[in-house]
Amino acid sequence: NILKAGTSLLMDTACIDDIIINSTALGFVLCIDELVFTTLTNTQTTTILNKLEDFPLFSVDQHENMEDHEAISNHEENEKSASLMKKLKSMSRMVPLNAVICSFTWLFAMMWYYNEHCTKASDGTWVSKDIYVPQTVVLTWGQAFFPYFFRIPTGEDAAWSMPN
Repeated sequence: NILKAGTSLLMDTACIDDIIINSTALGFVLCIDELVFTTLTNTQTTTILNKLEDFPLFSVDQHENMEDHEAISNHEENEKSASLMKKLKSMSRMVPLNAVICSFTWLFAMMWYYNEHCTKASDGTWVSKDIYVPQTVVLTWGQAFFPYFFRIPTGEDAAWSMPN
């Protein structure tokens, strides 16, 4: 829900000043878990977590002792004899997994926003749907946290429509 709320907040912002303010607010919301951890944990727990050592996933000692030309020829031999799956795995190391996940999340958020808040015009452009004013500003818990299940009642006349 925070992804959808943040996407809507930024996409519905009209001017650059408000985008900067709303981005800062979203940054604060995304850092709340770290603030809660810092505030609620004692110094002993923080010290123990800071002293944890990295767990090595692999060893590069054999490659550290090689000369550059030896390492290059070793790599070329490994690439020539590697199966297709190993080559794909090797190529996947060039693009960080976080970047791929972030790109797909951004793509999903944009697709959700346009499907939820816009309609496709006859010329192929996306235009905003009509906007209706809620009948009340008081929300129930269900409407506040699960607006897709507990709809917020709105007026019958559109408060804003896309001009022709």
